[in-house]
Amino acid sequence: MSGKKHSIRTRLLLIIGLIFTLFFIISSASLYFNTKQTALSTLKATAEKDALRIANTINLEKYESFLNELTPSAKYDQLREQLNTLRKENGLMYAYTARVENNKVHLLVDGLPAKDAVKIDSPATGAKAKDMKDVLKGQTFATDVIQDPDYGEYISVYVPLKSSSGQVIGILGTDIAAKEVTELTTSLLKQNLPLFIGLLLLLLLGTLTLLYIVLGRKLRPLETLQSVADLIAKGHLKQAKQTLTDLTIPSKDEIYALAISIRDMNEMLRVMIADIKQTSNLVTTTSHSIDHSTTEVLDGSTQIARTMGEIAIGTESQTHVTLSLNEEMQSFSSLIQTASESGQTIQETTIDMTSLTKIGRDQMQQSVERMNHIHQQVIQSADQVEQLKQQSSDIQALVGIIRGISEQTNLLALNAAIEAARAGEQGKGFAVVATEVKNLSSHVASSVSEIASIVTSIEASAAQMQQSFSTTVQATESGKQIVLETDKTFENLSTQVIDVSTSTRHMTEKMNHVLDSEQKIRMALKEIAAVAEEHTASNEEVAAASEQMIATITTLHDLVENLNERTNHLESESKKFDI
Repeated sequence: MSGKKHSIRTRLLLIIGLIFTLFFIISSASLYFNTKQTALSTLKATAEKDALRIANTINLEKYESFLNELTPSAKYDQLREQLNTLRKENGLMYAYTARVENNKVHLLVDGLPAKDAVKIDSPATGAKAKDMKDVLKGQTFATDVIQDPDYGEYISVYVPLKSSSGQVIGILGTDIAAKEVTELTTSLLKQNLPLFIGLLLLLLLGTLTLLYIVLGRKLRPLETLQSVADLIAKGHLKQAKQTLTDLTIPSKDEIYALAISIRDMNEMLRVMIADIKQTSNLVTTTSHSIDHSTTEVLDGSTQIARTMGEIAIGTESQTHVTLSLNEEMQSFSSLIQTASESGQTIQETTIDMTSLTKIGRDQMQQSVERMNHIHQQVIQSADQVEQLKQQSSDIQALVGIIRGISEQTNLLALNAAIEAARAGEQGKGFAVVATEVKNLSSHVASSVSEIASIVTSIEASAAQMQQSFSTTVQATESGKQIVLETDKTFENLSTQVIDVSTSTRHMTEKMNHVLDSEQKIRMALKEIAAVAEEHTASNEEVAAASEQMIATITTLHDLVENLNERTNHLESESKKFDI
């Protein structure tokens, strides 16, 4: 660390001086604002008293009468002139009466000359209804300083106008120039500020003088401690110890604690330097011994590493041969395993085929039985169709008989109608019966024709069915022969499948024996390969350990040499200390 030195006492005095200066500035600003606020409060109180006094001089009975009219009149002119006179006498900027309606302020009596006065009940431009809220309750109110570009700075004061019964009937407003606040503030500051500044300067000088004397006495031991620190830095530990012994500090404060700490540090450094010198000599002797031993170990490790490398090369070659043979056996094992799995699959397939052929034979036998049953049913159906054809012929003969009877009945009905016509009135009843008999005969003839048509259709269908059944009988006979031949084929197939299944089972058993033998051979090769790999790994580990040992010993040798250099440097440095 370099640069210009500064004493602690000077820095403390500067800091305290700055603090007092800041305190002076803040206090002066506070004095100014407090003085201004006091002047403003005084002016507000005076303005409120003047406004109340003006309110008491107004003729309230005349004002109440004016409120009932709110038109220009002699009463209004008298009130306006009175307010204008009071404004001038009290040095006011403005005086007026007002009322609040719909949250807006309206001017009633303007205390200005007639040519400058505003009209009755005109809206106010500067006054605000919220400032008059408390005035309507019978209280007074004064605003803060208002900044107006036309009229400058002023204060507005509002007081209530009360009737004889105490009711608020209006508001009196007065505006007073705020320049008096500035004048009063300046006057008060001229009186108080010189005394305030003088007291602060006297306090500042007294405090700084007292601190200068006290700090000089308190900080004098620090100069001695600084010289002690310089002696320690230069290595004069014995002289530093003597200086600390002669130092006297009357009070047990932080400086006293610092002196004790420096004394303990100096003593600890003396002990540590003595130990360092002793240790340095011991390290130098030991490092020379270690250096000689590491050289011998390095030579032996180099020879071991060379020998283990040659052994590792031979073992690695044997391991490669064994691993190659093991890989060939694994390929052979895969082929055997594949053949065994294929044989197992064939055996399972032949078992399934045997089961399927058995099921096929059973189904074929059932088919033969069903074909025989169908053949018998078809023959029976053909006989029944023949019987149906014979019965249709019988029905056709009966239909012919019924048709003849119907024709005879129709002829009898015709004869009866003729006889009834001859009988005249006596034969009318018989004519009706003859007509009904004729109708019945016609209906029977029609039904017989329909029956004949149906029977003819049945005979044609029966003939077709007889022909179809003849064809079906021949087809079922042919199908029966085909099913019998298929049954014999399934029987031969079942026998051949059983032979294939037996041969496949024998082949699978032999392949399993071969697979067991191959697994034993492969296990033996794995053991040989594992042993070879273990030997190779062991040789490599020994070789690596030897190389690691060589590297470690080389590093140790370098460290010992570096330690010798460091020890020599430490010894030369420790000689610089006077203990």
